[in-house]
Amino acid sequence: MRYFRRGCTAAAQGRKRSMANAQDSRFVAAATKSGIAEIREGTLAIQRSPNIAVQEYGFWMQTDHTVLNQLLATAARAAGIPVPTTLDPEQQAGIDRLSRLHGAAFSRAFLPKEVTDHQEALAVFRTEVQRGQDPGLVRLARTSIPVIAAHLTEAQTLQAAHAWS
Repeated sequence: MRYFRRGCTAAAQGRKRSMANAQDSRFVAAATKSGIAEIREGTLAIQRSPNIAVQEYGFWMQTDHTVLNQLLATAARAAGIPVPTTLDPEQQAGIDRLSRLHGAAFSRAFLPKEVTDHQEALAVFRTEVQRGQDPGLVRLARTSIPVIAAHLTEAQTLQAAHAWS
């Protein structure tokens, strides 16, 4: 409600309206859903992996993606773009598959998924930087890329460092 009032006040005072385009809307949807999935998958890693490094990675995903999704929601609302609250069926199916696993089997499935998910997320954020029009969303995407790249690097490192046999 607070953001809605701010938007109305800004419009009433003749401030510049959002410059959001279709790319910005696609970015908000994809990035938010990716973040929701990362938070849920991070929770599963904490609960189901026997490896402390994987558990800590899961906690990192929970923490960073919670903050990122909050920032993204604020920027999206300022741009007048709706923020999704649910996952796509494919994303939910991936989480459902992980939720049935425990121990080393969980870690074997989780880490490659994290690598792929973060590669895809990097592409989404880079595309927003290149093609987005809303300054707040583009700025958020630009400043988030190093964090997502660090997530990817750590997932790759964990995957390479552990033999999940």
